[in-house]
Amino acid sequence: MAKNLIQSFESGHIYSKQQKNVLIVYAHQEPKSFNGALLRKAVETLEADGHSVEVSDLYAMHFYPISGRTDIVGSVRDESFFKYQMETKSAWQNGTLSDDIKVEMEKLKRADLVIFQFPLYWFSYPAILKGWIDRVYVMGFAYGGGKLFSDGPLKGKRGMLSFTTGGTGAAFCDAGMFGDMNVLLWPLQNGMLRAVGLDVLAPKYTMLLRMSVTMTGSSGWMTGPNVSITYSKNRLSSLWTFPTLQTRSCQTNI
Repeated sequence: MAKNLIQSFESGHIYSKQQKNVLIVYAHQEPKSFNGALLRKAVETLEADGHSVEVSDLYAMHFYPISGRTDIVGSVRDESFFKYQMETKSAWQNGTLSDDIKVEMEKLKRADLVIFQFPLYWFSYPAILKGWIDRVYVMGFAYGGGKLFSDGPLKGKRGMLSFTTGGTGAAFCDAGMFGDMNVLLWPLQNGMLRAVGLDVLAPKYTMLLRMSVTMTGSSGWMTGPNVSITYSKNRLSSLWTFPTLQTRSCQTNI
């Protein structure tokens, strides 16, 4: 029996059966979009597997994406020279951050896995999602004091990008017009996920499969529901046992 128990742990079977908390940070304006279909399928599949799912629908929430003085309630430490990082760190320690930031922080603290669902905008994430990162990744809470990467404050949690693009697979290769997708994703995955301690899962991205597009909602372009079903059943069910991405150390003579 002990042998079977060990095998279950090694295979990830026991780990995968435990209820986990998932946060999906969703950035798309249109609920009927393909991104919306992916979001709904992810929530449906994860909840059917017994997991708890929270969604931060940034556009529906009217999330304010601009970091600044209004992120702090009350007075700041230095009225003569505003330094955002230090002031928000102090506000986090004193409980004087704005309520919308506090709510998102609590979601992050509860989460075992964070999925970022968005369309690729100009080789990056939409501005509203960048604003979420800028405002919620407060110094002291998500980084700082020498705590980065493997020692980051969010270590022990997993993170994954799930996004769509209007380009074809051929466009995102070494010789393609947009270049290697791995190069494009490096600042997003290494900076947005790994830098704060998240274990990075391989991204899920959906490219344009045909150039003739009929914009009639989630079933009118790409391959519609089939993609989201494949994504959900083949990928979401293995998120807890799927190996995380590893970086290679570099050598320098400097």
